[in-house]
Amino acid sequence: MKKEKSLTRRKGEPYPLEIRLAAIGEYRLGVSRKEIAFKYSISDPTVISHWIRKFEAKRQSSVSIKPLKLKKRSIKMTENESDLSKRIKELERALKQKELELKDKEKELKHEQAHRRAMEILIELANEHYNIDIRKNSGTKQ
Repeated sequence: MKKEKSLTRRKGEPYPLEIRLAAIGEYRLGVSRKEIAFKYSISDPTVISHWIRKFEAKRQSSVSIKPLKLKKRSIKMTENESDLSKRIKELERALKQKELELKDKEKELKHEQAHRRAMEILIELANEHYNIDIRKNSGTKQ
């Protein structure tokens, strides 16, 4: 019976070759060292740079560098966090709705301002051309 090789390590032991090669491969694909360190439980992201220098110095052409497929870590939320997440989504939807309402009100305001300006121009023209004072008197008649 063949014993399976573990991809985990104990403190002080070197990381397994599969993890090192996978980390280098992903780094070459553009994944950040921090993300790789989190994915493979590497304590210090700078270790990846050391591995890259080491493997490039050896020029191990026989070793293929491929990203290792590991299960994604599932982050379980507590019930409270789940409720908060739902509340945040509700508030974001409400905010979006209020922003749309605000845009509508701004359009209405611009329309009303244009209408008011047009009426002022008409009153001025009536006053200039026909000498008619259309504006309401603010005082009361005696």
